[in-house]
Amino acid sequence: MCVCVEMTQETITAFFKSVTATNSEYVVSSSSCLTLKALALFDPYRSSLRSWRAQSTEHLSEYVTDESILGSDDRMRRLVREYKGNVDVVLAFPPCTDLCMAGARWWKKKREQRPNFQKDAVEELKRLHWALNEIGSPFALVLPCSGHIVRQFPGSFKTSPHEFGGWLNKHDEHPLFPLTVPKQDAYSKRTIVFVGNGMRFPKRIPVTPVWVEKVLKTGKIKRFSPIMAHRKKREARRCTPFGLCRALLERYRSMQL
Repeated sequence: MCVCVEMTQETITAFFKSVTATNSEYVVSSSSCLTLKALALFDPYRSSLRSWRAQSTEHLSEYVTDESILGSDDRMRRLVREYKGNVDVVLAFPPCTDLCMAGARWWKKKREQRPNFQKDAVEELKRLHWALNEIGSPFALVLPCSGHIVRQFPGSFKTSPHEFGGWLNKHDEHPLFPLTVPKQDAYSKRTIVFVGNGMRFPKRIPVTPVWVEKVLKTGKIKRFSPIMAHRKKREARRCTPFGLCRALLERYRSMQL
């Protein structure tokens, strides 16, 4: 997986260089860009900060992809010590298959092996939330929308990737999963965004979502989001929404001007 990611870095960077924000309130000219450092947590494709990096080589970005940190108080405290006061903004994308419907088909087996697996997953989110607050930088926590998760983050914003598709160029294909993810992130996926430490929710610039129709065994026709239509597309589901990330980073930059 790591080799595949490295091979896509140039493609992703080129993708974001072609992105054009469509709302002047949040457009920042290159001459007014600040030198900033951002941290992305649990982004397996190391793609969430590409829109930032493509704007200027002076922008610094760091990634922490080791998901085992979530289950360890000691490792989470080390994360806080390393980045507290050292980054300007943090974006976090923790895995949540133990708490959302995307992983429901495995819950029965997991419950037999670990009766408290969902309780443990909730504790991991609480641990991450604590760490984000302690680092002290403005942050956005992006999670799938489910009852288990929403209860942990009251005040979060319910949204979907297609609601930020207008931040992306309509002619550019997805650089990692062009056959699965529609252009401009034009797909529906129930998502919540929780912001803290002064971070503000970005402006939505929606596009019309694309749907895939499938004939069920009953003969009925049901429509699905393209990334939800087949189990084998779970990697695309795990990829961070580019439009949402672009909107979050532009929102942060607009707060600094």
